[in-house]
Amino acid sequence: MSDNLNDHNAKAKLLYEKIYNLWSHVGINDDGEEYRYPNSRSEVKKSKKILKKIHKLDVDDDYVIEWIEYIEETVKTADTKYPKYKDNIITALVFCLLSIVGIGILVSINTYKYPEIKYNPEWFVTTKSTDLLWNTVENKEDDVDIKTKVRIPKGSKLKPIALLNNKWFQVETSDGQRGFVPFEFLKGSDKVKAKKTVWTFKKIGGDRIDTIQAGTLAKVISRKTEKLRYKTESFLKVKLDDGRTRWVVEKNFNTLIFDSIPELNPEYNFETTNKAIHKNIIGDSLEGIEKKYGPATSYFKTKNNYQAYFKHLYVYSGKNKYRGLIVNINENNVADSSRLLHRTGRNFYAKLPLVSQLRGLEITKAFNYQFYLDNIPKMQWWEDFKAYSGWFTRLIAWAIKVGLFGLFLLLFYSMGRLIAGPFMQFFSYTRFLGNSSVKFVNFMIILIITYLLYLYIVLVADQWFFIGILAVGVAYYWYGMHSYTLTMDRCPSCHTIYSAIDMGTTEDGTSKSTSTQKVDEYVGTSVSYSGSTRVNQRNYIRWNKRTTDVYRNYTRNRMCKTCYHEWGVQMAEKIGSSTSYD
Repeated sequence: MSDNLNDHNAKAKLLYEKIYNLWSHVGINDDGEEYRYPNSRSEVKKSKKILKKIHKLDVDDDYVIEWIEYIEETVKTADTKYPKYKDNIITALVFCLLSIVGIGILVSINTYKYPEIKYNPEWFVTTKSTDLLWNTVENKEDDVDIKTKVRIPKGSKLKPIALLNNKWFQVETSDGQRGFVPFEFLKGSDKVKAKKTVWTFKKIGGDRIDTIQAGTLAKVISRKTEKLRYKTESFLKVKLDDGRTRWVVEKNFNTLIFDSIPELNPEYNFETTNKAIHKNIIGDSLEGIEKKYGPATSYFKTKNNYQAYFKHLYVYSGKNKYRGLIVNINENNVADSSRLLHRTGRNFYAKLPLVSQLRGLEITKAFNYQFYLDNIPKMQWWEDFKAYSGWFTRLIAWAIKVGLFGLFLLLFYSMGRLIAGPFMQFFSYTRFLGNSSVKFVNFMIILIITYLLYLYIVLVADQWFFIGILAVGVAYYWYGMHSYTLTMDRCPSCHTIYSAIDMGTTEDGTSKSTSTQKVDEYVGTSVSYSGSTRVNQRNYIRWNKRTTDVYRNYTRNRMCKTCYHEWGVQMAEKIGSSTSYD
């Protein structure tokens, strides 16, 4: 057994000597003796592997055990001294790839999902003759060439597709044509239900008479919009089952025909280019086109062809912007031509670099789930809050909405930090560039990533100013934090990051900064007369206001754990302020 132990001690000695000789940092201690120390993370990792072999041996020699403990302590200290470059870069790269994959999945799954629909067919029968409209907005231009005027006779059965602005139904006729009809022209439009217990009136603007309990059904006789003192309100004249006829506020009632019918988002738009349109539309079927760009707003028969209208498409061609697109579908259900509609002015951001390239890639398709409002979560309490007190609660709701939008943008821009992370980590951890060069390179990385994210949000939201201010603020914050880390924790000599030791501070005295501005002090009002006219004159004294700020100046001393280089970072802290007038 003794011989076996001696063999283990000898093997351990050979292994720890191998570790010691592996270390390339050689120095002389205070006693004039040579010592070694790991000079890189690679040497630390190799030392750990050899130590694992030593730990498997049955060592009992005190001298060998003492050396092993010394080696372990040295490796442990060196492990905290040298940053884990590879591990940190790999971690950042993994987060970057995950964020890119997440965006890819978001783009692939967010299709124009049609919400579930349940309706009463008897309600969607016309009560009078009406036109099937291809659009709900009167156009100022006369170049819209949809020649076929479809007339829907009284008693026609229609298939509902979607609701728009609680005024129009997008419907499909028995022969397959699609368009809009006013909801008042349908049988089910006169059926309403009270959301809550509400007051009734004998006439609009009159005194309250009695109440209608929540859940009560009523029949609409007429509708009227009245301009009141502070706001414009819509009213319904309803007839109850007990024979009463009353006026009520429309917002307190649900129109039952609207229930379960998907609602179109009137603010949704899809920006693209004429080049992309020709590439993705010509030669494709209507079903294929609708999968890419969303359901057609309307389509009408013209002899053997269809004309499909896509109102939500904003197409850029050359220096012009067009709102709306008509696609001609031939008898084989294949698109053979298209036509741009309604030329409008281009936005300011349309001239920014890379905007047209990104628009051509149609990257905003990740938000196509917003095509139907039903796919966007609703909060009824929020709608009730906005309507509670007219303009006041609407103003509060607007402020909250802006705040939440800003928070969303901050989170979105923070995702760019994950994408930029691997590149910034690479330049920060590698040693071939100085601190100034690394700051510049990482500044460019932050600038490019933030700019691309800014363009993406601009194309989705169709506005640029507020988004731009927030983008500049986020980029400035990122760069400030990163620049501070490089200044404080990256050695200016060997360029090792996170190797700095705090060596205390050195006081550099105080300094003062003075600013001056003109201020006026009101000293009373004097009265004078010009003929028989009395003139009141407000009198002021103008002062020079001087504000003096006092700063404490000091230097934070740093030392590199790797090369023992020392450097200082000058700092200033405001410690007081005084104001004088003369």
